Amino acid sequence: MKRIEQIASLIKKELASVIYDTLEEKLGILSITRVEVQSDLKGAKVYISCIHDEDIKDVLRELNAHIPAFQTFLSRRIRIRHLPKISFHPDLFYKNVERLDSILVDINKGKA
Repeated sequence: MKRIEQIASLIKKELASVIYDTLEEKLGILSITRVEVQSDLKGAKVYISCIHDEDIKDVLRELNAHIPAFQTFLSRRIRIRHLPKISFHPDLFYKNVERLDSILVDINKGKA
């Protein structure tokens, strides 16, 4: 596994742990779907999905408010010289898959 992939995996694991321990009751069920670390290690995009898509803006707002605390926590748990600065983003992959599936179903209905 490459170093960047290892760092992404560690960030995902540690963030999931701290979010579950501190914010789960407030935010409900959410998932860190992936973490993309920049090759220069300056930033890491953390992609989040929620059970209820309409809640994603509130969840992101709450997570972004806690970024300084998360950075501090990660810097204590992950020992590297320069920890990437995290940012949270909605993961729209599954929403796009559902939309594409719906389009394909409509196309297939037209052929039948």
